[in-house]
Amino acid sequence: MTEGYPDPEELQKQRARKQIIINGANKFNEDPKKGIQYLVAENIIDRADNPDSIARFLKGTSRINKKLLGEYLSKKSNMDILTVFMEMFDFSGKRVDEALRDMLETFRLPGESALIERIVSVFSEKYCSGVKPDDVEDKDAVFVLSYAIIMLNTDQHNPNFKVSQAVDYYGIEGANC
Repeated sequence: MTEGYPDPEELQKQRARKQIIINGANKFNEDPKKGIQYLVAENIIDRADNPDSIARFLKGTSRINKKLLGEYLSKKSNMDILTVFMEMFDFSGKRVDEALRDMLETFRLPGESALIERIVSVFSEKYCSGVKPDDVEDKDAVFVLSYAIIMLNTDQHNPNFKVSQAVDYYGIEGANC
């Protein structure tokens, strides 16, 4: 071995592990259950029933399809994984909108309102855990505010939704339309 250079055998092991992770992410993007099974078989995830290991992989792997990840996390059967996934964020010192943005940079929300509600509920719990921000009453207030931000953002980017509809729908008074 040459002084100052990494061991070639160690580099080969790292390269092989990286390829396994890439293959696992691709398999997850095709079928999450099969992807998890593959990653367990390859010792990247220790057990298929370990939410910590699965959440760590999902949060730490950039090759996971964000839309599919949002759908996967929002499933009722994956609540433990969603909870652990949320615990990996540090929202301390952030406003609700900033924390929400940080979270939503990692995955895309599913289209169904019940699934969005599940994610926002866990987000609200995490946001209010630990030191409660001064400007927040409780997790219910964070839930309502977060859900409203998401809905307003959705409406803003919907080409079929006009400002006059927002005035009527949200009861905004004094808006210049």
